[in-house]
Amino acid sequence: MGFFNGFSNSITQSNNSSTVFSTGSTIQINGKSFNGGNVSINGSEIIIDGKKVDFDNTSSQINIVVEGNCGDITSDNGNITVQQNANNVESKNGTVKIGASVLGNVENKNGNISVRGNVQGNCITKNGNISK
Repeated sequence: MGFFNGFSNSITQSNNSSTVFSTGSTIQINGKSFNGGNVSINGSEIIIDGKKVDFDNTSSQINIVVEGNCGDITSDNGNITVQQNANNVESKNGTVKIGASVLGNVENKNGNISVRGNVQGNCITKNGNISK
């Protein structure tokens, strides 16, 4: 079950691939907007709800923006922005920005964490700053 009123989605991103399970939010990936229940990224290929769409990705780092609430997010090499609330957020390399609150934990190995609301779990970074 998701963070608010049954909202449930998750984003998993790595250097070469990512998977986004989304309900109710628009997700921007490197500036391009997508909607769908299941978004998978593998290099320059994006599949939304089983249908391939065009996506020209030449960047080694992915910028993910969720324009609303989000469930869990995991990213190996990318900046994460959630404009509202999230369940759990984990990043290995990149900046994490949460516009509201986090129900669970925020973990970042190499990068800054900024959460405007509250974090109900732990908030940890190894190489970066934590701010509100």
